[in-house]
Amino acid sequence: MKKELFALFLLIAIIGYSVFNSIFIGELTSKAEELIRSAADDPKNGIGYVSAAEEVLNAHTAYLGAVLRHSELDAINDDIFELKKSLIIGDSTQVRLAAEHAIQRLNAIAEMEKLRIENVF
Repeated sequence: MKKELFALFLLIAIIGYSVFNSIFIGELTSKAEELIRSAADDPKNGIGYVSAAEEVLNAHTAYLGAVLRHSELDAINDDIFELKKSLIIGDSTQVRLAAEHAIQRLNAIAEMEKLRIENVF
């Protein structure tokens, strides 16, 4: 009976962590997405918004590094760098494209981390 209780407790813990992870990643990517959209809508203050989005993600680097693949983290950092570069250059079309690309990447990560059976096990 002890083995079954331990297995049940472990299963509940895994499912609980999966729910937490899904919610946390969703909220984190939503915050970053909102700031990136603000940067695209207000290019004059865009660097500030992008820096804030970068800070939101960097504040949780240790957790994200444990949960996501490093290539995904590198890709997000590359997208943010491209957006900053576009804002500095001042090309509004490139800013919109870079922002949309970064948002798509964030949405893909949030979608990938949603609560599904394959994410639990």
